[in-house]
Amino acid sequence: MIDIYQKTAKNKCKCEDYVICNYNTIVLSDGCSSSIDSHLGAMLYCELGIDYFDNRGSVPITRNDWENFVTYIKAKSPFNKKDSSYLDSSCLVLFEECQFIKISLCGDGLIFYKKKKCQDPVFMKFEFNSNYPLYPSYFLSDNSFKRWKRIEDNDLTISNYKKDFCFSHDSELFSGIMNKDELEYMGIASDGVFDFKNNKGEIINNDIIFDHITSFKGKGSFLKRKMNHMFKVFGKENIYPNDDFSIGVWVNENTK
Repeated sequence: MIDIYQKTAKNKCKCEDYVICNYNTIVLSDGCSSSIDSHLGAMLYCELGIDYFDNRGSVPITRNDWENFVTYIKAKSPFNKKDSSYLDSSCLVLFEECQFIKISLCGDGLIFYKKKKCQDPVFMKFEFNSNYPLYPSYFLSDNSFKRWKRIEDNDLTISNYKKDFCFSHDSELFSGIMNKDELEYMGIASDGVFDFKNNKGEIINNDIIFDHITSFKGKGSFLKRKMNHMFKVFGKENIYPNDDFSIGVWVNENTK
């Protein structure tokens, strides 16, 4: 069972996050704030990506996979733009296939999951040291990719990396696979999950947010109900999202 949720930051008039799902796939994209019209790119990654990955039966793993994907997006784009910077967006994909959950990321964000035999969920934050994420759009030209590569001390880092999920990653991209019989749930989220503040401008502890996004019951629109409740509670406590917030979760319906 799959559900998604999206919320615009308090002080923004335009949401640069986008998330979409069908019966077995979630595609989530977080547009770069400094790139003009990146909300359009985020929308395209999701709206076109959902069928793209479903038809191929897998997620992108290698640089070539991501290059093929973003080239497809550019070719199908209805926006006649010479500059591809509107496609500067992180992209996360979760895909259910037979007995497996496949997951892939190009950019930054959050992957979280809980195994059936474990008491606590795992949260893995993906970020780049110099805060310059690798976007799929950089694969559209060698020059763009080379410019990104020249940024010093900008390796992809993974906080709280766990080896029990069969991950394979290099210094730039990330993908993994796990047997869904081992899981209670698996989720992806934009980096807005780390940026909630109160009316004093103080950043809210991540654990408070994590408690909300993992304490759902997998029935119907389980995630939307929980997130609506979370924001209702936060509203009373003057807590708000300082960045756009999007999330998608797969729940194992066979979990007792």
